[in-house]
Order: sequence, then structure tokens, then C-alpha cells
Amino acid sequence: MSDVIILDREAKEKILKGIEKLSKSVGVSLGPFEKNAILISRDGFVSQTRDPKLIAKIVSSSDPLEQFGIQMVRDSSAFDAETLILTEAIFRQSLQAVFNGGDSFIIKKELEELSKSLVKVLDEMAVQKETKGGNLRFDKGFISPYFVTNPKEMISELEEPYVYLTNQKLKTIDEVLPILESLPSLKHVSVLILAEDVCSEALDLLVVNHLKGKLKIVVSREQSNLEKIAFLTKAEIVKANFSKQCFGRAKKVVMSERSTRIETSQVLQTSILPGYALSYIRAVEKLKMSKQYSIGLEILEKAVLQPLKVIAENGHMNPQIVLATILEGENDFGLFPEKGIFAPLISLGITDLLEDIKYRVRKAISTACSLLAIDSIIT
Repeated sequence: MSDVIILDREAKEKILKGIEKLSKSVGVSLGPFEKNAILISRDGFVSQTRDPKLIAKIVSSSDPLEQFGIQMVRDSSAFDAETLILTEAIFRQSLQAVFNGGDSFIIKKELEELSKSLVKVLDEMAVQKETKGGNLRFDKGFISPYFVTNPKEMISELEEPYVYLTNQKLKTIDEVLPILESLPSLKHVSVLILAEDVCSEALDLLVVNHLKGKLKIVVSREQSNLEKIAFLTKAEIVKANFSKQCFGRAKKVVMSERSTRIETSQVLQTSILPGYALSYIRAVEKLKMSKQYSIGLEILEKAVLQPLKVIAENGHMNPQIVLATILEGENDFGLFPEKGIFAPLISLGITDLLEDIKYRVRKAISTACSLLAIDSIIT
């Protein structure tokens, strides 16, 4: 028999409380400071970390509604502390507006429309910068030890590999053969393959070709960084039919059982914005000049201050003074927390990628809107 929980004010406040617990726990990792969370296991083992994914994974509550809030945000956030803190702040301000008499449907609709407007403003604010390659690391390694090229260190090293990216599973020989056949017939060729998964028949073919020695191959199930890898290597993410034009190139790949480092050497045009949570504040300021007042805009105006407030608190600075100083400034005038000073961030090289900022904004608003739309839980 199913139970239906109608979410009244008290229930929604409990869901928010769970999200706040998660946000505060993960918040220690935000900013450049060496602040850690202490993890104590059931057997008494004590460790410390500032990895937001690991911290988020272990946060829980004995209250079922608080736990529901934790689980909802944990499942929908791509763990980045800044995204989570922004999500919590938007949901908190939205819920307060509802408790003060606002219509949750109207607030949700306004926030969704403002999300699009905010992204456009961020595009207009972005500065173009030329970069020569870059490095990317992620916590996924090879799916088979047969791909190891350095047995002493148990790693696979590829020099100037081709890069093949897909968000699909490679299941059969017929799906893998076109990839291998499209590689140039050179003496030393290597290829990095990132797929959702590689099933036994397809994996066997790749292992056999790698062990023969003519072709070096390494395969990983990494999916969370596909867009970044595609951008850095100029590869196409294959979503359906194979294309010979889909390969990208990297300078070097080093992969172990648990992690991967990709080095690139291409000259890239990147769009950047000032870092340390300043871009959201400046974008909302610009949005206020072009938009009429709305509850949604008031919610965002308050919520976008939260990530910078957390950075200031982590640096043992007075968040009210920091926020007041930032709001009096303009453009890329922001907090340089390592030095405890205010300065033009872009000229100091303190920047974030435009695509990362846009992703956080979209994700935070969409998650908060999803939470706002929930009026009952069926268990």
C-alpha cells in the first residue's frame, strides 16, 4: 500500500533543511583555502578530504524528508560545490517567497525564463582568450589492465593519440571495426576511446589489437567530462552513426586504473569570465537594468551572492563587508581571496570558462525549480 505525503510548509522546510546540511558540508571545499571535512567511518577510521563528491556522498539525515532533499539535490547536481550552493540559495529564496504569499507556479516560470536571459547576458560579458592547449584530469581509469603500456607503474601512456568520444555503448565488433579502420595506417598510432561502456565482444577486439603492438589503445567509461574533452581535443561526440571526421587529437594521455590525465597542445579560443563566483553577481546586475522587477529576479539577486559569501567565510573574512565592497564595484572588480584584497580578476588571470558558468546557472535554476514544483511524495 502506498503512502502519500502532502508537503505542507513544515514538510518543505524539512526538505530545505536537508539541502542546507548538504550545502554547508560541501561548502568547505569552495575557494582556494585548505579547509577540509573530517570523515569518520563506522569502524572509527578518521580521514579528511575537500573533495565535494566524496563529502556529498556521505551526508545523510535520519529525518526522511531531510534525506529526500539531500538525495534530490545530490542526484541532480554534477558535483561542483558552487552549483550546489547556488541551487540551495535559489531554492531557499524561492520557498521564502512562496511562504510570503507568492505563487510557486509563477515563480518557477519566471526563474526558467530568467535562466535563458541570464545565459545571454553571460555570453555578452565573456572575454575571448587564446590558450595553447590545457590539461584535464578525471577520476576514471582504464576498463581493462590489458591496456597497460608501463607495467612497472601500471599505467597506459599514449603519445599524440587520436581521440574518439561517444555517449553510447560499444557492444559489437561491427561497432568497433569502423573506428580502427578509420585510423591512419602509420607505424605508430594510438587512440583513446571514451564510451558509456564497452561490452565483451567489442572489448576483446580492442584488447587483441592493442596486444598485437601495431596499435596502442586505451579505453575508459568516462562520460561526465565529454564536452570539455571534445572542446580541448576538437573531437566530435558520436551519438549515433560513426563518422570519419569525428576524431580529435591530444598531445599525451596518461591513464591508470582510477584516473586519467589528458594533455592538449591545440591553440584554442576560449571564452572566459571573472572567477570566484563574481560572474553571477555581475550578470544579475546587468539583467536588472534590462528587465522589469519580478519575484524571480529578486530571488536571483539574493541567491547569487551565496557562493561568494561562502568563499569569504572560508577565508575568515567578513562576508557582509566583502559583498558590500563587490556590489559597489563593477565589471571584473572582485575578491582575490588568497591575498584578502579586491582587484580586477581577469587581468590577474582569475577566470572561469564561460561554458562552466552557464552550466552551473542552468543546473542550479532547473534543480531549484524541480524542487519547487513538488507538492507531494508517494512512498
